[in-house]
Parts: sequence; C-alpha cells; structure tokens
Amino acid sequence: MRSSIAGQVIARLSRSGLGVACVALLALFLTPSLSFAATCGLFDPPCPSTQYCDGVFGNPQCQLRRTSNQSCTGLGQGTCVSGLACDLTFGVCRHAPPTTGEVCGGTIFCATGNLCISNVCVAQDRAVNQTCSGSGQGTCQTDLLCIGGKCSSNPPQIGQNCDLSCASNAYCSAGVCLARGTSNSSCTGVGQGTCSSGLVCDLGLGKCRQDPPVTGEVCGGTIVCSAGNLCVGNVCVAQNRTVNQTCSGSGQGTCQSSLLCINGKCSNNPPQIGQNCDLMCTQDANCIAGICEAKGLPNEPCTGVGQGTCISGLACDLAFGVCRHAPPTAGEVCGGAITCALGSLCISNLCVSQNRAVNETCSGIGQGTCQSSLLCINGKCANDPPQVGQNCDLSCASNAYCGDGVCQARHAVDSICIGVGQGSCQTDLICVNSQCTNDPPTTGQQCVAECADRADGTQVVCVRNVLNPAFGTCYAQSNDVGEGCHGWQQPPIEAQGTCLTGLVCRPDLVGDPFDGVCTNEPPLIGQVCETDCAADAYCRYGDEGILFGLCVARPAAGESCTGAGQGTCASGLLCDLGAGTCRHDPPLEGEACGGAIACADTTNLYCDDSISGICRLRGAAGTACGPGVATSCASGLVCDSDALECRHEPPLLGEACGLLASCADAANVACVDGRCAAQDRTEGQSCAGTGQGTCSAGLVCDASTGTCRNDPPAQVPFTPWLQVSLVLVLVGLGTHYVRRFQ
Repeated sequence: MRSSIAGQVIARLSRSGLGVACVALLALFLTPSLSFAATCGLFDPPCPSTQYCDGVFGNPQCQLRRTSNQSCTGLGQGTCVSGLACDLTFGVCRHAPPTTGEVCGGTIFCATGNLCISNVCVAQDRAVNQTCSGSGQGTCQTDLLCIGGKCSSNPPQIGQNCDLSCASNAYCSAGVCLARGTSNSSCTGVGQGTCSSGLVCDLGLGKCRQDPPVTGEVCGGTIVCSAGNLCVGNVCVAQNRTVNQTCSGSGQGTCQSSLLCINGKCSNNPPQIGQNCDLMCTQDANCIAGICEAKGLPNEPCTGVGQGTCISGLACDLAFGVCRHAPPTAGEVCGGAITCALGSLCISNLCVSQNRAVNETCSGIGQGTCQSSLLCINGKCANDPPQVGQNCDLSCASNAYCGDGVCQARHAVDSICIGVGQGSCQTDLICVNSQCTNDPPTTGQQCVAECADRADGTQVVCVRNVLNPAFGTCYAQSNDVGEGCHGWQQPPIEAQGTCLTGLVCRPDLVGDPFDGVCTNEPPLIGQVCETDCAADAYCRYGDEGILFGLCVARPAAGESCTGAGQGTCASGLLCDLGAGTCRHDPPLEGEACGGAIACADTTNLYCDDSISGICRLRGAAGTACGPGVATSCASGLVCDSDALECRHEPPLLGEACGLLASCADAANVACVDGRCAAQDRTEGQSCAGTGQGTCSAGLVCDASTGTCRNDPPAQVPFTPWLQVSLVLVLVGLGTHYVRRFQ
C-alpha cells in the first residue's frame, strides 16, 4: 500500500513539472529496499545463512556469523558459521569434535588424530625422537609413546627414551634404552638385570654370566661354578692340573680328581715324601715347611704337638723344637705347659731340684727351688708372707709393707708414704698424694674421693687438684652465689664443689679460669653453663671454650638461631635451619618457609620462594603474580598466565582476560585489549576494541574515528507518521510550484 501511494505522488510531481531532485528524494525515503539497516525480527525477513539475528527486542540486526576460535554465543551452532558449534565452556566457535588448533577440555575431546593439551587440540604427528608432549601416545604418531619429551617406539628401542621397560635386547637406564650386556659385561639389577637373554647379573661382582657360571666367567660368594670348574679369584677355572703342576684354590682346587692343591702344587692324597703338604703326610713322614720329610730321632729337631715329628715314645717340645721324654727329667729341657717330673722345677728351661732354705739363693717364681712352704723372692728364699727385713715382691706381714723389694715397718699419720689406699701407712690411715692421712680425711687433708664432714654438720668435699687430678684436698661447702669456689675441675663437670646446696661450682670465665664461681642450677642469663640454662636462656659457646659457655637470652621470632627443633629459640618457636632464624610452627607472615614447610593459614598466606622462602599475604585482584603460581593470589582468585596478575575466574571489570578467559556478565562486558571493559558506550561516544568493543548492543567501534556507530550506518528511523508528514510536505511543495508556473 505504501509503495503504491509513493508511486502516485511521484507521478503527479513529475506531471506537475517538479524537478528530478524532488522525485529522487521522495523515492529514497519511500522505497523499503533502500534502507541502510538490515533489521530482523518477528516481522522482518530472516537474515542470510552467513548471518544471524543479533537480539530480539529493541533494534535487532543481522550480524556476520563467527568462524573457528572466534567468540560466540548460543547453543548448538549458535552464532557460528555452518559446520561449527559454539563451545559454551570457552565461548568460541569450533568443529564438533574440535580439530587442530581449536579449544578443548573437560568433556570435549579432540577429533581423531589430535590430543587436547592446555585446552588446545594438537596434531598427533610427531615421529621417533622428535619432541612431544602429553602422556601415553601424546602428540606422537600412532604406535609411538611420548616418553621424557620425545617420541619412542612401543616398546622403546636402543637409544630411545624410556620410563620403565624397553625392547627385549635393551633395558631402561636414566630414561634411555641401553643395550643389554654380554658375558662378563658390567650389569645391575636382580635376576637377568641388565644382561642379555640367558644370562644373569651377579650382584656380588656386578657382571653378566651364565647360571651356573662356566670357565672364564665371574663367580664368588654363594655362586659356584659349573661341574669341572673352580672359582679362583672370582673367575671359573678348569680343574685339570696333574701331580706337581702349579694350581690354585683349596682342597682339590684346579687339580684333577683325587689330587689336592697344596701350597700351589698338585699332590697325592695323602701327600708322599717330597711332595707339598699342609698338615698331614703318609705315616713314615712329617709335614715340615710344606714338604713331606721322614720323622725325627731323639734330640733331633721337631715340630707339632704331642709326638709331633718325633719317633714313637718321644714328645716334641714346642718351646725348643726338639724331641724329649714326657715328662722331662732332671737336666732335660722344659717350659711352657711342660713341667718336670716330681721333685724338680723347670728353671731356665732345665729341670732343677727344689731344696733351698730361708735366705739362701734360689731361682724360679713361687716356691721356685726353695723348700716346701717357702717362696723364692728376688733370688732369696723367704717366709710366706715375708717378714720385716726379708725379700718381698708385693705384700708383707700386716706390720710391714714391701718397699724396694724388702719388707719395711709401716708409717704414722702425716709421714711420707708410698702406694695407694693404706699403702705404706699404719692401720686406719691411707696414703694420699705421698702423705699418710685419716680415713676418711678431714678439712685441709689430702683426699682421693670422700672426706669426713665437720662436727657441726657442714659437708666437706674432696676437690681434685687440677695439675694432679688423681688427688685432691678436703674443702667445706660454704660458698654462696657469685662467691669463689673450688671443685669445677672435678668430675662430674656439673659439681656442687664448695658451693651451698642447690648451686654448682663453674669456672670463673671473667677472672682466672682456674678459679671457680658459684652459680644457680640451672644457670641464669650471664652465668656460666655446660649444656642447659634456665627456660628463658640457652648455653652459647664462643670464646669461652669447648666445655663451658655463657647463658644468653633466647632469640625471638625472626632473630638468628642455631640447633634443630627449638634450638636456641624462645619457647613456642623453632629454629629454621635453612633460614637460620626463629619462627613459629607453622610459620606466620614474614617468617621462613619452603619445601615441606607450609605457611599457617594457607587461605591468606603463601610461601614466596623468590626471596629464600618467606610467608607473604596472598595478592588481591590486580596484584602481580608469577607464571603458574596460582597460590600467590588470594582465595577465589587465579593467576592470569598472560597478564601475570591475580584476577577472578571468570574475570570481572578491569581484570585481565583473553581467548581462554572470557569476562563475567558476557552480555554487558567484553574482553578489549586484554582487559574486561563494560559495553555501555552509546553512538558517537569514544570506544575501544574491535567489533562491538565497548559499545552498547547494536553498535560497533569504528577504528577510524574511535567512536561508536551503527553497523552498517543506519538512517534516521522513519516511522509511518514521519513518512506521511514528509509526503505532505513534498505534495505541498509540488502544488505550490505547479500553481506558480500555471
């Protein structure tokens, strides 16, 4: 109807003589086919197959469909070109299933011949020894495996990468298939190990061999050679040597059957005169210096026990190596376990009669050559025990002591003495540091262990002499804290010494180190220590020496420390050996971490290993983060691998975005130049991005002007009222001009 009215108006204007320009202008506004906006909707024609209708209400327009990997919306084909589907997970167009270069992941698998790696389909076309990625076949060709980043056969061959096993002629070592070893080649593993088929790996020698090993192969331990071979020097040697030929091994060794290998030569069993021997020979011979020799006569040299190498009726004296009677008689040799006949004594290896009297010269030990009940001491016969004036060796009668080999009278108190314990002192006295003292000694006297307490109950201790620690002096325990004391040198090292009960005597490190000073137990800050101090301090060893140190305050969190566990740290802290500082367990913000040591409150903290492992607060949105280090971001955020900053997932306004990170609220927010920007710019306002960019729906960002416009540029929308008004104006103008020219 609208077109027919327009035609009548144009015809009348033409007949009235109106200019061509008016006719053309009217036709432009009244002809629907000349509209600039390709609108669509319920009452408009459908878009072409290469386009889709963007929107339903407002001013819907036809837009070009998206190609592979371009952003899209809608189910199924959605806004993609024919043959592609809109992947709702990644928001881009792809084939179904996706092909090489297209996105994948989750329940979306790639087309045959492709593998999904990092959400992108990669062609499985890598050949042997070419680099690859993925597990199993990975990006390798069919029948190949991706092992250690390179394609290998299945199973891998010699020289190819492997993980556990290889082809039968190879084994996997350090991720590479190596050729299996031959006989006597080095090997590892149990059973066959790294050896070729039919061989075993000898664990003791680390070489391949047959089982059991044959001539020339390794052997040893519980591994014996095959029949007819002997293991010599860990190598199997054939047993084929004859009499008097050189041989090796024990028993038969490398000799023929029924022969023995003795001292490196094959001999009969038993050996004959003139043949090598080790212990036994035939009955008419003795084994002497490894050779079978005829047995000896009386007084001839001999060897062996019992009869040894002597003729029957004689014994071989081991001490002198000659044959003699058993037992020996006067004048015969004796000694060792061989005693003389009754009434004789073995002196200087000869049997001598026992008949010497008191103070007569004698020889031998014990009775020696003295009469019965006497002792031969220092060459003279003496009573048992010896009396004053008689020779002695160790002890005398109770009223004497043995001094310089003669019994002498015992000494009184304070006299010089010799010996330990009672020594040369009288009864109830002891010899301490060469002086006779009471037993036990009293204050001021020499001592070796204990002293007698005073009558008033004051305890007295034996403090050892530094220069002669075997002895000491008796001192009373009467010194208080800070006062000088004696006793820190005596064992045990932590000793009360002359200090009052509850205190210990330790070296005075400020003054003379040979002097002592009374300290608390355990010692307090500033006092001398050996190992432990009071709870708020620890024992620090420095210039003070090896055995002693000074108690110093335990360091707080973040301060330097030493020792495992709590170490030198204050209570409730432990010493981090890697950082060398005190920290909580688990560590708090600013404290050392790393390895198996995780930060406390992992929701808000992470271990920053870029500065030697320090617990730091997780980053907020927009904070810089490292590639793949998602733990550096706060809870609910992820680390964007392209922008290297923390963001929400999906990203919000102003946060980093990309092909695989679409913005939240996709209807009103778009990814523009790597950032999520609001699509709220109206026509004529400045904008950014390509396509719609930051413009409102139905507009595009014109790259040449940097402002939003219609796509394609639209006319002023002509409603029916506007069209009628324009027609009336044009008709009025036409009538005016017709009348004017009449």
